[in-house]
Amino acid sequence: MNNIILIGFMGSGKTTIGKLLAKEYSLEYYDIDEFIEENTKMSIPEIFKKAGESWFRDQEAFALTCLTDATNRLIATGGGIVERDENLETLKNGGTVIYLKASPDKLWTRAGKDPNRPLSTDLASFRKLFDRRKARYEAAADIVIDTGNLSVERTVEAIKKALADVNPTEE
Repeated sequence: MNNIILIGFMGSGKTTIGKLLAKEYSLEYYDIDEFIEENTKMSIPEIFKKAGESWFRDQEAFALTCLTDATNRLIATGGGIVERDENLETLKNGGTVIYLKASPDKLWTRAGKDPNRPLSTDLASFRKLFDRRKARYEAAADIVIDTGNLSVERTVEAIKKALADVNPTEE
């Protein structure tokens, strides 16, 4: 099966949904943030503090390239994966890209003030970052799933249906 790559803003459910979908389709599960933490031996907040966001984005691009170099994987990306143009190309060539979409208010409720999310400081900054990335998520996506009013289970079902429509032979 082609890779399934989940993109979306922080709090959209990439990790939670990703683990369930990987199990459903018998795919290897990879979380890019976890991949980076394992390779650098630092937490994401530590990387931002010690090396800065630019260095983190370098690691993120490297991780995406490594993880899309094989098939049969479910890859949960970080929220900022769409920040770099090179990543958009890697996403497009790396598998079926699914954007888990929700409103900034819903995302803030889910993710705001989490100390492990270094770019989540206040609602105004959160919204500004969301607005900057929104069009890039949409441009990168093969499938868009609005998770705002869906339970985790219903989100998984919506993705399964969308994947069957996009890749009818890969159910």
